Amino acid sequence: MKETISPKIFVVEDDSFYQSAVKQALRKNNFMDVETFEKGEDCLNSIREKTPDLVILDYQLDDTDGLSLLKQIKKINSRIQVIMVSTHEKLQLALDSLKYGAEDYIHKDKDALYKINFFAKEARVKKEKFVEKRSSRTWEIILGLSLAVIVTIYFILRYNYPELMNL
Repeated sequence: MKETISPKIFVVEDDSFYQSAVKQALRKNNFMDVETFEKGEDCLNSIREKTPDLVILDYQLDDTDGLSLLKQIKKINSRIQVIMVSTHEKLQLALDSLKYGAEDYIHKDKDALYKINFFAKEARVKKEKFVEKRSSRTWEIILGLSLAVIVTIYFILRYNYPELMNL
């Protein structure tokens, strides 16, 4: 049976009630590696230490705005998936979020937690594929090196000990 891999998820939200709701919704769907941040700077410091697979980012934070933070996250690691969430229903904000690298823009409405879980599931699939690909590549390298060692030993024996080749 295939082991389920849980992506590392950061939730950057200064509204403690909404932050808790997002975390509970994610945990309810078996996403256990969830860290929360109220300040953008705390999130950035943590990203520098450990790389999340997904950042759920509130647009309006006490210490910064989400677009500025999105740009900084993408500078640190462009492969981190970011979902911008906001109470604002501004088309330009959504477009700017996508322009600067967000996977999507989610309006905080009754369906927002469902949409967040959808993206968390997508992050899980991407991480599983990455781990599978890396594991496959590791085996390819091991097999290639093993073959190279066998061939090297053969030629060493052949040229240094030709009498062994006639056995």
